[in-house]
Amino acid sequence: MTYDVACPICGRVNRRLYLEETEGWMECEYCGNSTQDLRFAKTRKIPVFRMDQLKELEIWLAATNA
Repeated sequence: MTYDVACPICGRVNRRLYLEETEGWMECEYCGNSTQDLRFAKTRKIPVFRMDQLKELEIWLAATNA
């Protein structure tokens, strides 16, 4: 399936792009900038800990590795 996408830099429409194959990445045919359409991006969740949670995490890791 192809998509027509406006470049977020110059605003010109790029036609018939295969965004599924490139995980949403495209190079504008007019201004040459590379951008990613985030509808096709594969994202990963990254755990974020606060400093006050680290002691609790250490206790949990010690218990699960024992």
